[in-house]
Amino acid sequence: MKRVLVLLVLAFVVPCLAEEVKPAELTGILRKNTFKDDTPYKLELDGGTGFIGLSGDRLLRHIPFGTRIWVSGHIDTYLYVVGKEDPAKLSQRTHWQIYMAARECTVIAKPFEIARDTVLQNKSMVQPR
Repeated sequence: MKRVLVLLVLAFVVPCLAEEVKPAELTGILRKNTFKDDTPYKLELDGGTGFIGLSGDRLLRHIPFGTRIWVSGHIDTYLYVVGKEDPAKLSQRTHWQIYMAARECTVIAKPFEIARDTVLQNKSMVQPR
């Protein structure tokens, strides 16, 4: 009975683990990150919605700052812990940092250029009214 239960659990869990997670896609302007965290780059998102940290030096180091790019990769988080020397003098507090580990990058000419093409190809996407 225990063997059957283990086999049933494995039959359900293994295919779920094998599913491929679709990488996130973003477009924006590549900027140098001036904050003291671990991501040397940041992406000023198209649409004026803010910034996200970028890692992926091999892809990004040859692209000049100020260039509009499309990036694809995995979005992740880490806890940025401020040093304990003198917390009153520090301008940043301990906080969560959200960043993208870039796996692909393409220089684009217009905002949302590649992302718009991807949405148009996706037939299952709900169209706004």
